[in-house]
Amino acid sequence: MEDKITVLIATMIGLVCFVLPAMRFGNAPPRFPQDRFNEAERKEMIRPYLFVAAVLVPLGLISVLANWDTRANDTGTMVMDAATGHTVNTTSNGYFDNLQLMLAPLTVLCVWLYRFKWWTFLPLLAFLILRGGTGGRWPIVMACATVALLFLYEHRRKWPNLRAIALGSVALAFFQFIGQDRGTAIRRLFIDDYSNLDYNVGRVELRFMEGMDFANLEFFEYLVYAVPQRTGTYGFFLDNLQIFTQPIPRVLWEGKPIGPPIQLFSLFDYGYPIGMTYSLPGNGWVQLGFLGVMIWCGLFGWFFGWLYNRFQRSMHSNPAVLMYLLTLPLTLTFFRDGFLLTMIQTVAFFIFPVWLIVRFAKLTAVPLADDLRLMAFRKIARRQPDIAAKILARRGVRPGRTRQPRQGLPAE
Repeated sequence: MEDKITVLIATMIGLVCFVLPAMRFGNAPPRFPQDRFNEAERKEMIRPYLFVAAVLVPLGLISVLANWDTRANDTGTMVMDAATGHTVNTTSNGYFDNLQLMLAPLTVLCVWLYRFKWWTFLPLLAFLILRGGTGGRWPIVMACATVALLFLYEHRRKWPNLRAIALGSVALAFFQFIGQDRGTAIRRLFIDDYSNLDYNVGRVELRFMEGMDFANLEFFEYLVYAVPQRTGTYGFFLDNLQIFTQPIPRVLWEGKPIGPPIQLFSLFDYGYPIGMTYSLPGNGWVQLGFLGVMIWCGLFGWFFGWLYNRFQRSMHSNPAVLMYLLTLPLTLTFFRDGFLLTMIQTVAFFIFPVWLIVRFAKLTAVPLADDLRLMAFRKIARRQPDIAAKILARRGVRPGRTRQPRQGLPAE
């Protein structure tokens, strides 16, 4: 009971420490400043998108189908280290396994670029089935949530409407269905599946909200039970050093540490927390108790508030809108896990296709919004120089200056 009370107090402290800086540094009013140049840019992005999709989609399909084969034949190469509880990729490559994640933003981009026509949802549906067959669920929720957010942004809405809610309901239904057997039923619709043929035999029937998806309270209680009562020490945020070792493939580093490079204790010495997620305040507790909760939750309250304000005060270029709305749903996974590494890994694979599209557009001289604005301004400057001078004056730019003016108008 003492541990439970500690968890409840720490959770409330974490909530306050997150909300206050988030409200203080994320106080900009919602804006929808996109103009006709952004609309024209959106059309111009279709060609770079098709090129990038032609390169990345085959790689993603190979990755996801390889995962199907592994699951169907129980030939996985991920082995759990009994001492630390971390899974180790023994023969495969983590980058190859995660290539399939890029299918999510690519299907989202298809819906958005072609303006939510009914047929643009077919690639998204295909992704839901393919990813569902792997047993992985969170990218499904993230993709559907991003489409819903882009739809709301498209119609200048601050709150979800029925269509956005319906799309979210579809994602949650897939989430629940896949969780029953980790994609076995979906795989059997298309291929012979020999994995876990008696998956449901001997399983305890759980009532609503009794599964691990809703167990962060119990997980947090275990963390308080172990740290520091039995470990004798805290983690002191050393887990974050894994962001430097994780990108290096194990096949290139024979002695690569399992998990963080510096570990002061192992939670598996005090129990068997398979599949446990820490949560944002729970990870703060592991690092430094109540003070760690305040630091960890306050830090990310500030960060997400700052990120929101930075987005709202920008010109809302199409790449910025895409990257922000792709990142926003991923915070759900981060809040559940509480690990900085989780946020970095998921965001990297989701926004990489957008970055690649922008780079390809610039390399091939595809005009983006700033280029289109500059061309329009030059036409005005040639035909009506007095009006051009007034436009520059409103943006605080004197004739002859070369710095980037405010509000996104490119300088000459």
